Amino acid sequence: MPVLGGTVPVERVKSPVTLQPHFNLSCALSGANMPAGRSLRRSASSRFLKPLLVLSLGTALWLGATGAMAQPIRVIPVDAPQAKLVVAAPSAGAPQTVTLDGKTIGVAPGLRVFSTDNALLNTAAIAGQKLPVRYKLDLYGQLLTAWVLSEQEQKALKAKS
Repeated sequence: MPVLGGTVPVERVKSPVTLQPHFNLSCALSGANMPAGRSLRRSASSRFLKPLLVLSLGTALWLGATGAMAQPIRVIPVDAPQAKLVVAAPSAGAPQTVTLDGKTIGVAPGLRVFSTDNALLNTAAIAGQKLPVRYKLDLYGQLLTAWVLSEQEQKALKAKS
């Protein structure tokens, strides 16, 4: 039906969402506008925190179990001779040298000295110490790799020979 110069009546539909003039974070976190029995804090906790805690706990247990069972494996070549190593104190003017059973030899670029737990040792930190080692030389007769021996490894080598 045509309406001349007037307004058409509009039927108002109530929206299920009510708009508030400002946003109150504390009300949102407490679940004031949430459906009955649900709060934002509880749903965030159950949805994100619990699986994250379970995953991190499981990972920690797995890493702890494998770390406790697995000891570091040291692979020392069978043909590596045994000696007492003394690293000379580094100096600016001379190349780095070491002494193996009283014989002074040079140090290869990229020298690696492994501790008893297979960690790399800094040559400056062990300078002057007399350490029982097994070692490998490079093609030029310079010390390339050395493994510091534990007491158990020393006893096992004495028992073999």
